[in-house]
Parts: sequence; C-alpha cells; structure tokens
Amino acid sequence: MCQKRYAGYFTFRVFLSLQSETNKNFGLDPEMAAIFFQTQPTNQTVTSLADYQTGPPYLIQGLVKTSTNNFSEAIADFTKAIEFDPKDAWAWSGRGLCRIRLKDYDAAMADLAKAVELDPQNAKAWNSWSLIRRKFKDYSGVITDCSKAIDLNPDFGGAYDNRAYARKRLQDFDGALVDVNRAIALEPTNALAVTTRGGIKFALQDYENALADCVRAVELNPKSGTAYAIRGDIHQECSNQPAALESFRKAVEADPTLNYPLFHIWVMRSRTGEEEAATEELKKHFLSRSADQKDEWSYKVEAFLTGNLTEEDFLAAADGQTKTPQEHADQLCEANYYAGIKHLLAGDKEGAANLFQKCMAAGVRDFVEYSRARAELQKLQTHHDL
Repeated sequence: MCQKRYAGYFTFRVFLSLQSETNKNFGLDPEMAAIFFQTQPTNQTVTSLADYQTGPPYLIQGLVKTSTNNFSEAIADFTKAIEFDPKDAWAWSGRGLCRIRLKDYDAAMADLAKAVELDPQNAKAWNSWSLIRRKFKDYSGVITDCSKAIDLNPDFGGAYDNRAYARKRLQDFDGALVDVNRAIALEPTNALAVTTRGGIKFALQDYENALADCVRAVELNPKSGTAYAIRGDIHQECSNQPAALESFRKAVEADPTLNYPLFHIWVMRSRTGEEEAATEELKKHFLSRSADQKDEWSYKVEAFLTGNLTEEDFLAAADGQTKTPQEHADQLCEANYYAGIKHLLAGDKEGAANLFQKCMAAGVRDFVEYSRARAELQKLQTHHDL
C-alpha cells in the first residue's frame, strides 16, 4: 500500500468530493475504506480515496466528521493531522471551522490565522473568517472576507451565501439578491442559501416568493429551524395566525437553540388574551437557559418578556455599549418593539405607538420586529387610536 506523508493533497480531493453533488463509487471497497477512516465514509469520500491512501488518515476523518456535525471528534482528528504535517493549511482551516461551530472563537481565529499564513490562497479559510465576523455583526468585514474567498474561488457558493446575508443585514437587498442567486445557481440543493433568499424576499415584502423559498428550504433540510421561523414570520404578516404559530413551534422543534420563535409565540398568544399562559410557557424556557447565556442579548429580551427585567433596564441595556453600530441598531429595534407590545397589552396605545416609531427609526428593515412594528402602527392609525 502506498503511504503518503503529505496530507494536503488528500484533503483537497476529499474536500472537493464532499462538496460535490456526485454520489458514485468508482471501486474502493467500502469495508476497506472504513478501516482507513475508522468511521463509515460517504460514497463521495470513497471515490476520492480510490487511488490514494494515507495512514493514519486523520485529515480525512476530520472532514467526514465535520460533514456529519461531529465537531469535537473532528477537532481531535485535525489536531492529529497537524501533528503529522504542521504545514497543512487545510488541517488548520478545518479545525478552525469546527471551533467556530462550537463557539470557541478565540481558538478558531488562531487556527484560521495559521491557515492563511501557510496558504494565503485558501478560500475556505477566508470564508471561515467571515463566519466569525458574522457572529459579531461585523458585516462590512464579512463582505471583505467573502469577496477575498470569491476572488480566489469564483465558484464558492458558500461565500456568495455569506456575503448575501451580510449585504441583507446592511440593507443592500439588491446586492444580496445577486449574491444569493449566484450561490443557488452554483449549489441548487443548498438549503441555507435558499433560506437566506427567503429572508431577503421577506424584507422586501415579497411574501409569496419568500414563502416558496422557505417551503423549498424545508424540503431540502427538514431540520432547518430558520426556514420554519421565516415561514412563520410570513404567515404572521399575512394574518394567518394559526399557520404562523405552527411554523414557530416547528422552528423550535427543528432547532432548539432558536430563541426568537419563542418570543413571537409569546406575542401572538398574549395578543389573543393568553398573556398569563404565554408567560408561563416562556418562563420554562427562560429558567432552563445556562448561566453562560446571561450576557446574550436574547437572554435580556426573554427576561423582559417574562417579567424578570424592568422596561427601564431593558431599554437602557439596548442603548448601552455594543461592539458595532449594527448591533446597537438591532437591539434598539427589538427592545422598542417588545416594549411597545407590552404597552399595547396594558392599553397604552399612545405609548405603544411611540415605541413602535422608535423601533422603525432604528432602520433595521430586515428584522421581523421592524415589520411587526410597522403593521401595529398601521392598525393604530387605521382605527384612529392615535
């Protein structure tokens, strides 16, 4: 058996194979391949190893485990691959991506910096950098990093999708649509990109096509909680409350880490006279959150909705120090909307309208809170409540 001590070539071939849509096995015995992987490989991966093997193939094991969201074990494999070949940029990049998925951002940045140092032409590493910037709402930085990745690899669908999301957040909806359509053209079965396009169309109030994208995204990935959530937003905008409630619940079922569908459920139930029951339901989730989440903005939103944070403190937190201007605008948009809802529930329509106007003044047109504040203001004005 031929042994290769440089693993980068293997990584490149397997990475391309994992990303491709082909699913053909060109002859390597799956049982023998499983010995090399020490796990059950995909047919795409088997194809790439038909002519080449390495022992031990930690890099390839890491890629396989990454593709199945087994990030902790993938990190262990990438670490061994780095020990085997410290100059393999793909191993550093792969480990960095896994650390992003596990929210270990400092370690991820160190890995990706090393990957770029070893190989400045590594488009995957530049795209992974953009994911860290996206987490911290540095959307201009996301665009810069994704553009670099696209320059290096013009057919990198994931980079177009990430750049589209960043452009949406910066309210450049036309540019976002161009990018996301390119991403989908390159990867028609990419559920994440289809979901991104649904979010863009929702912000543009193109609800029919936004709904079609969300339905398609769920077909491609039934565990796409975000697609269900956007579908719920669309139904709510179209006054289909039962369908909206069902979609929000499916969103949380598909992805229990999502918090905002729970907030929307609270609003819907509270507006229909179930405020006490809705609050009790939300409190159960609030009390289940871990201590390390208390600094998250969504934790403060939930604390306010469940009565564990006063309006004064909530609005002050929203207007407090943030890492980026975009984060500040996002928080002001959400805080004023949810505070406005509580004023509505208390019968203070004038106070609610003032808060809804402040929500819209934040200018975050791609947030559902912006859309809902606009709808609530229109209702108040139509009924001459102002």
